[in-house]
Amino acid sequence: MVRQAKGFTLIELMVTLAIMSILLMAGVPLTQGWINSANQRDAAGVLQQGIARAKAMALRNPAGAVGPDKPAALLCLNETSLVLAQPTTGQSAFNCSQVGTAQVVWSSALPKQVTIESDNKSFQCVALDNRALPFQSSQAGLNCATVDLAVKAGREDALPITII
Repeated sequence: MVRQAKGFTLIELMVTLAIMSILLMAGVPLTQGWINSANQRDAAGVLQQGIARAKAMALRNPAGAVGPDKPAALLCLNETSLVLAQPTTGQSAFNCSQVGTAQVVWSSALPKQVTIESDNKSFQCVALDNRALPFQSSQAGLNCATVDLAVKAGREDALPITII
């Protein structure tokens, strides 16, 4: 009676490990691309929502901000989150450093490893007047975006976001 050997040979195991390692090496960059793309789309959605809420608040203008140097709504990037604030009634100057003294109406966290740029500069804020139009005023100490924004993550193409 002849016994048949059971199990795998060393050659079969080595070939299987080689195929698995090749598949793993090909799959990691694809997975990273999917993650970057998802984070980028999430950040673009949060930014669009923040801009829409800022426009609505600026049109309501609850603080009665009137004039070229007084924003009715201010959307600021605060480390890893977007914060929408409105000035208090009678507040003369209002910028992102004063968001703590203003009324925060809305905030949302941005995904990690996402950058937002405006005219190839790092995004800081969007200031809207009482007609919901973006403006930049040196008198109020604001250095806010007035042109379209771009959301970037990893090596993905930038997603454009319009302010107006």
